[in-house]
Amino acid sequence: MNKKEFAITKELAGLRLDQALARFLDSRMQAVRLIQAGLVQIADHSKVKPSYRVEAGDIITLIGEFIKEREDPLKPYDFPVPIVYEDEFLMVVNKPAGLVVHPSPGHYHDTLVNALIHKLDPNVGSSNGPGLLHRLDKDVSGLLVLSKKQTAHTFLAKQFLNRSIKRIYWALCYQPIRFTKGRVESYLKRHPIDRKKFVSHPKEGRRSVTLFKMLEKKELALIQCQLLTGRTHQARIHSLEISQGIAGDTVYANPQAVKSIKEPHLLKKIQELNRIALHAVSLQFIHPNTKKEMTFHAPFPKVLKDLLES
Repeated sequence: MNKKEFAITKELAGLRLDQALARFLDSRMQAVRLIQAGLVQIADHSKVKPSYRVEAGDIITLIGEFIKEREDPLKPYDFPVPIVYEDEFLMVVNKPAGLVVHPSPGHYHDTLVNALIHKLDPNVGSSNGPGLLHRLDKDVSGLLVLSKKQTAHTFLAKQFLNRSIKRIYWALCYQPIRFTKGRVESYLKRHPIDRKKFVSHPKEGRRSVTLFKMLEKKELALIQCQLLTGRTHQARIHSLEISQGIAGDTVYANPQAVKSIKEPHLLKKIQELNRIALHAVSLQFIHPNTKKEMTFHAPFPKVLKDLLES
């Protein structure tokens, strides 16, 4: 009997089982069918329902040839994505800003996952596709690690769960900077009205921790962010604790902050910026096969360097 396992990371904890499973299958309808058919198992649970709330550390086991049952396989997308590193177990990519990571409403075929499927083999669907372990927002750039084998996926997922993977981001933040080095800790929860946004709360939501350090201070400040947890929009929200937000972030940054920019040339560049000035610059983890520590770096994009130098 064919089986496949998926590890639930901190990022997925709290989701309904059908929602979490859809992250791996890219089809919530298929996830519901598999659960209702009894083809989904979780240790210590004799039977699970689509509404079951997954917990960090849960191992979802799928039974049967579920991949062949896909009604809507992912289509390859001919888009060049910079590959920083690749072997038979994983790949590390430098995602450009403007590219959605995985299929979602409005972006079913023009995503990073579709582009990597094309790179791996343009003639096949998602059964040979890469496994997502974490994500970057569409308008954010930088490093992502993806698995190519289920054993690698499980091993890397445990590192995310244990928070042993080191992720460093650089951000260009609006002044004033409230402190040059420190720790921001809060709970992040969905906005009560705008469900696409998240808000910081002292008690309610999912615990989120970010370490900040100012690297350079000009009209915009270059801030290093180390994410100790990996919540949706975490760096963008936590940046508001030490600054007026990240340049180019029209959702979270203080809309009045850009008006404080005195240099006309810089102001014009910010107004024309079609991305968020946030970049995943460094990624460090243990390789699932060699068990050696690997560190990768992605240079700060030129458009963001120009903002800082302006």
